[in-house]
Amino acid sequence: PRSTITTMSFGAAVAPAPQLVGSSTSGTTDRLAPQDHCVQSSGNDGISSLRWSETANHLVSTNWDGGVRCWEVQEQGGQIRALPKAQVNHEGNAPVLDCCLSPDGNTVFSVGADKAVRMWQLGQTPPNNVPQQIGSHDQPIKSVRFLK
Repeated sequence: PRSTITTMSFGAAVAPAPQLVGSSTSGTTDRLAPQDHCVQSSGNDGISSLRWSETANHLVSTNWDGGVRCWEVQEQGGQIRALPKAQVNHEGNAPVLDCCLSPDGNTVFSVGADKAVRMWQLGQTPPNNVPQQIGSHDQPIKSVRFLK
């Protein structure tokens, strides 16, 4: 049976060397490309950004529903799965617009409509499930990057 769902999918690109790529879409499950893989618990609203960890098998998304979600991506016997690892929310469920990961892949930095820069250590649950605020601006923040 066909069902309309909001999915986040990722697949293998075959450009010079195989690599995983990500996208988000809304539609029916039968519209996925052959190498795409659905991700569970991708949120209740639009996905604003997707980031891969350079050093860990983590995929992180930010969402308009205020969530920052992390999955551990595993490959076993040719099958790729994304297992929900953790989720936090920005204060007041304000839309989260972007994120980045630290070089070691253990810390997520996120920004959004709550005008805050937030930091979340993967594997830890912050108080009230809201990441620690480490910076602010007088307007919503649309992007963040980690500089080495």
